[in-house]
Amino acid sequence: VVSEKCFDMVCVGEGEYVILDLAKRVEEKRDFFKIKNLWIKKKDGSIEKNLVRPYEQNLDIFPHPDWSIYPETAFYKPFKGHAYKYGDFEMSRGCPYKCSYCINVQLQAIYKPTGKNFHREKSIKRVIEEIKSAREKYDIEFLKFWDETFLLMSKERLEEFADIYSEQIGLPYVIETTSQSITPFTVKLLKKSNCKSVSLGLETGNPDIRKGLLHKPTDNDTYIKAFKLLEENDIQKVSFNMLGLPFEKEEDVFKTIAMNKLCKTDVQSVGNFYPYKGTPIRRMLKEEGLLNEEAEKE
Repeated sequence: VVSEKCFDMVCVGEGEYVILDLAKRVEEKRDFFKIKNLWIKKKDGSIEKNLVRPYEQNLDIFPHPDWSIYPETAFYKPFKGHAYKYGDFEMSRGCPYKCSYCINVQLQAIYKPTGKNFHREKSIKRVIEEIKSAREKYDIEFLKFWDETFLLMSKERLEEFADIYSEQIGLPYVIETTSQSITPFTVKLLKKSNCKSVSLGLETGNPDIRKGLLHKPTDNDTYIKAFKLLEENDIQKVSFNMLGLPFEKEEDVFKTIAMNKLCKTDVQSVGNFYPYKGTPIRRMLKEEGLLNEEAEKE
């Protein structure tokens, strides 16, 4: 990105403190060099690549997001044929898994020298306060939690969330999580707290590709059981699927279709595979001579 002529700098990683640093430099009429997390283009075209600062461990200290800059229409999104006024929230940051197609592997490597935790959680109290504030200011009626793995929390934390959320908020919400995190215990608390939809990354119906190529060692039975539990608790079942994977054959595509039919998924999100820069799978494709970077630029 920073190599493009139209960009002067790029923020690597989280940017709350970067924004504060930039604002201070503007106020003081100083240049932006030596700001951690920033890659900055110099006049001679060279790039200053500053190291990242440690992740903020206490997410509660950040202010509530200001949504007042958005038009009213930006809040409305569909769900099962109806339009609702949505609010977007996070309970945590940082996925600890190492799927080969995901940028989290690179982020973990970038931040590892800082010695701080990659996965961090907001307190339940803070999450509830933020939702209450947004409901009062913007009249939201539906929520989406953007945690990459919503159920990556202790049983005690989930129980606390379900109890307080159902008593003080009660609005319907949707999440993304992993198939192995869907258990009789967790799904019971999701239903109690009015979760309406759960998205699971199936990726492919071929477990060998999922494990060997995608570094996601989850067998098909785990998905079947997870989707069945969601169905039994009247929670919408959404699957994430990828087509065009390296070494994928036509029969593998039909296995993905068959898995969705077997799991009776309600919504199927289908994406064409792309090896993003910074991911392990891209490095593998380059090493194997399977990536034409020149053709990629066209």
